Amino acid sequence: LFGETSKLMALSKLLRTKCLLVVENYSDAEVLEAWIKKLCPYTDIEDKYVVYSHNTRPTVDQVKQLVESFDNIFEDIQSKINIFVLVDRDYKAGMAVEKEKQLLTEKMKVHENKFNVKWYCHEKNEMENNLLSASALKSYLKGKGKKKTKQSSEDNAEEKKENAKEDDTLAYKLDDLIDEHFEFLNITKKYRESVEWAIKQMPPGSEEKNISKYHCDSEDELTSWQTSKRPSFTDAKKVLKKLNIKGTADYKQLIHCFLNMDIDPEIITLVDNMLHFFGIQKCDREATEQTAHEPPAKKAKLS
Repeated sequence: LFGETSKLMALSKLLRTKCLLVVENYSDAEVLEAWIKKLCPYTDIEDKYVVYSHNTRPTVDQVKQLVESFDNIFEDIQSKINIFVLVDRDYKAGMAVEKEKQLLTEKMKVHENKFNVKWYCHEKNEMENNLLSASALKSYLKGKGKKKTKQSSEDNAEEKKENAKEDDTLAYKLDDLIDEHFEFLNITKKYRESVEWAIKQMPPGSEEKNISKYHCDSEDELTSWQTSKRPSFTDAKKVLKKLNIKGTADYKQLIHCFLNMDIDPEIITLVDNMLHFFGIQKCDREATEQTAHEPPAKKAKLS
């Protein structure tokens, strides 16, 4: 599952932590970790869970197969293993996302004595869509493109004027890039395919009765994506590349530039959900400093 060289170590760690984060690729886990460190800088997540990359967006059946493989490996365990599956939305309709959760819950019932499995799908299209904050991008690009030098008060005043112009320019540019990379035809195609898939999963006879209603509701949702939610469903990777922000390292630096007030509530919910599901307690600064100054506990000795 993890490659021959690290498989045993990963399985051993999983048996110890009882926590597995399933992602589409390892970069998703790194970006999530950056958000956790941003929101909960004093919370220790080191060695608290194992990351498993599926390399593509896993289906419900593929998650089921993964759990079955672990069920065979861990025949006798004292406590349940917690598996948190994080997936991109990939233009799926709300009803399709809900149907995936429902199907996974049904298929996990036979394993519920040994595994807790949580399916978490981004509300926005991808993790990168949460990075499209104008204020964070301004801070990131300024920090990357300018070196601090000693300046006079006149120079500072002039720089403030230039910065204001740059801020306005970037805001307009970001809006233009979001519109430019909103791939209407591709989005519509994938969205409607997901609606058809969800309808097919329904019990025989039910889809004929409600099919018109489902299509009507889904078209309303798709319309909101094209208007008020356009930043959430544009191709964020392409938008960021146009701003010369490419790959995980740049994403992590950009996250560092976010003010807490600019972080999307979805990210806060995701972080809270994952930490709570894995039983990782959030720590504040005072608690961390107090622990650091406490004398080390005496080691137990065998007599």
